[in-house]
Amino acid sequence: MNISYRKILNKNHLILSNFNIDAFNSNYLVNILINNSIDGLLYTELNIIDSMPNLYYDITSKHSLSAFLENKKIGSNLLCSILTHLHRLLETLDKYMLDSCYILLSPDLIYLNPESKIPCFCYCPITENSIEYSLTNNLKILMEYIIANLDYNDKDAVASAYTIHQKCINGTFSINDLLFSIDNNTPESETSSNAFLCESEYTADLPESNPTYYTPESGNNFSFFAFLGFIGIIFISLLFILLAIYFYFMKKSISLNLFTVLFLIGIVIFLLSLPYFNNKRKFIKYMENNKKISDEKSFKNNDNNNIIMPIGDTVLINHASGTSVPHLIYTGNDFNQDIALTGFPFTIGKIKENSDCIIENSLISRIHARFYFKDSCYYIEDMNSSNGTYINSIPTVPHTLTEINDGDFITFAHLTYIFKLS
Repeated sequence: MNISYRKILNKNHLILSNFNIDAFNSNYLVNILINNSIDGLLYTELNIIDSMPNLYYDITSKHSLSAFLENKKIGSNLLCSILTHLHRLLETLDKYMLDSCYILLSPDLIYLNPESKIPCFCYCPITENSIEYSLTNNLKILMEYIIANLDYNDKDAVASAYTIHQKCINGTFSINDLLFSIDNNTPESETSSNAFLCESEYTADLPESNPTYYTPESGNNFSFFAFLGFIGIIFISLLFILLAIYFYFMKKSISLNLFTVLFLIGIVIFLLSLPYFNNKRKFIKYMENNKKISDEKSFKNNDNNNIIMPIGDTVLINHASGTSVPHLIYTGNDFNQDIALTGFPFTIGKIKENSDCIIENSLISRIHARFYFKDSCYYIEDMNSSNGTYINSIPTVPHTLTEINDGDFITFAHLTYIFKLS
């Protein structure tokens, strides 16, 4: 099986090809996969090229787990999101009668939304006869990768990862172990429960195109409407209780049984609403805390004519200051700061936690491109960006290392820089 990438119009695709043609001709699972939009799986299309099947997976605006973890470690929140959504997918596949062993759990084939951390999985039912597929074996390999990239200061993540890995080794793994390990290794502290609530319950159901539902700035409006809803629930509950009291004690027009029913309805409505609004309160508090932490991390340091502005983990410096590290000189007029490539790999994008340099522009992807230094040469890799990365006006192939040299023009979407070694 070959893996390649291709950009078609404004869509990026992962392509799996070079399959066993006999297995393809007799595989009904392919028809189920391409004719249904299955929650948790990458959208899949089948193309026949030179009489050979090619599966195209839509990976637009998503990034592989391996690329996402290039410069960070796995904590309990990310691990929780992966395991929870894998559990949901396994349950969904049962409804479609799809064998779970064909989920490809390679870190290069698990794609994440870089903001919500929600994973989408790749399902490939076209197999080679010489390979034995097993969900337990695939998951064991994935957990070995996760263990190698764990944040070992996060004890909950360590406990969950090793628990599942050991069950896979012993051959006692079941899909319920995915949630069992999370429940037993995550403390019931407010911080942990809020983090799980934010990623697993809310962001999974919120549309990516409308961030006002879950951004910290929307917390005040969200809190106001939650308060109005809570007042409405209290009013309805009191209405049932007061009606029961009025008609039974004042009018004496209803029986004791009916009075009891009305009274209990009011109490039950009130009690059932409490957990819902308590979760809303926790979610708002979690987002406000994240906003406070983010604000505390941003600062400026002015030193004569040399302007240094940390954004995320990146230092942007004025070209006039002079530096021996490679840097990108911007050729436009939107801003006058160049980008110093202070370490490798070096990531360009919009998300603070995954980017070494943040470019605030709507056409720049959340994780747009990444620079590497290998064997005394410099390379750039387009990280599945929506608007592409160009070298001297020639588009690069996503997830492919392309060598760059001193003086090359590098364009991210429409922003062009000159790559300089000194």
